[in-house]
Amino acid sequence: MVIRRQSVSGKSRDRSEREPGGLAPWALHPAIAYRPPRYLTWIRGVFGVVVVTSVALICYVVYWFVMAFQLRDAVVDWIDLRRAMGDEITYAVSELGGFPESIELRLDEPRIATIVDGMPVEWWGGRLAVSMGPIPTGTLTIAASGRQRMTLGAGEAARSYEGAASALSMDVGMKGPWPTRIFLNAQGLDLRTADGADRIAAGSLDVRLRHLDPNDPDHLTPTYGLKVEGTDLAVPRTLSLPLGPDLARVTLEADLLGALDLGPVTRSFGQWRDRGGTVEVYRLEIVHGPLSIVADGTLALDGAMQPVGAMTAQVGGLFETVDRLHAAGLMKGRDAVAAKLVLGALAKRGASGGPVIVNAPLTLQDRIFYLGPVQIARVPELRWSMQGVRPRPPAVPSPAAMRPGPGRG
Repeated sequence: MVIRRQSVSGKSRDRSEREPGGLAPWALHPAIAYRPPRYLTWIRGVFGVVVVTSVALICYVVYWFVMAFQLRDAVVDWIDLRRAMGDEITYAVSELGGFPESIELRLDEPRIATIVDGMPVEWWGGRLAVSMGPIPTGTLTIAASGRQRMTLGAGEAARSYEGAASALSMDVGMKGPWPTRIFLNAQGLDLRTADGADRIAAGSLDVRLRHLDPNDPDHLTPTYGLKVEGTDLAVPRTLSLPLGPDLARVTLEADLLGALDLGPVTRSFGQWRDRGGTVEVYRLEIVHGPLSIVADGTLALDGAMQPVGAMTAQVGGLFETVDRLHAAGLMKGRDAVAAKLVLGALAKRGASGGPVIVNAPLTLQDRIFYLGPVQIARVPELRWSMQGVRPRPPAVPSPAAMRPGPGRG
């Protein structure tokens, strides 16, 4: 059978006929591209995605390990620095983890012994984790978990507290060798002595310290900002608070004005004081037993490096407080009567028959708090001679300064 087709010119040609050059008339012209089957195109696309993903994953794994080694080296260097400054820091085992969301160095059974305000302090925990994001942003997160033990003092005067916290962490922001911010958060903290008679506790505690880093600050320029919010707090009985160790609520918002140089604490704060540095308190709120205080004002350091200040305050529950101080033997009978007479003249009842409120100046002088002319509390002495005096300022690992490079094995 002979099959024919219509040519371009309208004449019929047999399919067996050949065009010049040896091509059959029905063959595709060489200029027309070859179109592979659709399934081959799909396979090639999938293969390309797999190759690119695999290469990216391998690069990320290598990058993660490099940065993890950098974090480990930075923490080890910081520990060596603190040891050289006299602190004792030990741990049982260290390991890297957190892949792929974060980079984390875990230290089992960490122990830190140092000096705070002239008093030996030792802390031991079940585990301490130092972590950061895979991309350095200048922020480290330090979280403690498991059982916690803290010892205050040394020798026969030492007191040990042991317990746990539902959450205990600190975020440190770095810019060079000095922290730009320190955020401390504690939830459900409860540490008690072996006999249960004394404890350190916080239902919730949030402390935020920021370095504001202004250019060429004078004595009126804020350089550090502090915000503290705490509820259901308990402090060691050795602090001898006049109304007991338990505080229902503490709130503080303040700025430090004036440049604070890096260096030993005593020298740095001495120079800050001599240049006219002060602390501006925007809000101080304390609920302690029957006493409630809301105040604002200014604090500074006197010639003996002790705090002094002048604030205005609204005080509630003052008469009940005077009664409690008298019952505890902290205020003589005639002083209690005089305090009620003097403060009664300043008192006024709150709106809608609420509690009696006293509006009066609150001053701190020679380590004694006065409400108007009445002495209400004595504060502990700040012992600067051993408080953080170091040959150079403490440094912590700076993830922002980390760059991929060879890590120590």
